[in-house]
Amino acid sequence: MPTKTIVAIDKPEHAGVVQKLYHHTEMFKIGLELATHVSNHAYGHQSLLQSVVSHPWLRVKEIFWDEKFRGIGRTVLIAVQNVIARGPQIGMISVSGENAAEGLREVAKLCRDHGVLCMGTTVLSDMSEDDCHLTYNKNTEEAAFALAVKLKECGLDGLICSGVEFPALHREAIFASGFRSLVVGLRKPGDPANGQKRISTPRKLVRNPSDFLVLGSSVTGARDPVKTLKTVRRQLHLPEHASH
Repeated sequence: MPTKTIVAIDKPEHAGVVQKLYHHTEMFKIGLELATHVSNHAYGHQSLLQSVVSHPWLRVKEIFWDEKFRGIGRTVLIAVQNVIARGPQIGMISVSGENAAEGLREVAKLCRDHGVLCMGTTVLSDMSEDDCHLTYNKNTEEAAFALAVKLKECGLDGLICSGVEFPALHREAIFASGFRSLVVGLRKPGDPANGQKRISTPRKLVRNPSDFLVLGSSVTGARDPVKTLKTVRRQLHLPEHASH
């Protein structure tokens, strides 16, 4: 399957790029910052999220709902149910790989029953090697692989990882049998890290392409977001216009 690009509209100011990039990406990502943002101005006291999700260009576009839900199994299950209920454009949801196995299995089944991809996080891309050793007593590759095995055994559709450990996971053949990969923490050379500790470039994914990749501020913060996204797609040998 050719790589599908996902443009992150995590910040309220990124909402304006949706229409510009609509024809050049397969999906848009909504994250925690946008999901919890409340405007007291243009939208009254309602969530800005509601205005973005109801945007006519997004109502017919798949959305990756990326809140990395983590908590007691039943709480996470209800949260995921609430997201799925927002509408058929919800194509993918993320949950934390640190959730209990039983809860992950229940969420995976719920998503499967509704035709929504359920992706689990491994090691967040803002964690350094020191952070990883403190948290997991493993290096990032070892921790990502251990979580990947757990996610796959629990029936999730795939995992989320940074481009740094993705090649190692690829070598371990964790993605056999339809288990999908979503790579984050991607930046163009010279772009600011913006809090990410383990970053990579889209070009490094050409040899071993991922199923999905998330492009954030490198695109949404660019002077010309459309030109930037087209350039990334060309580097990945993808057509300039996304499939729909």
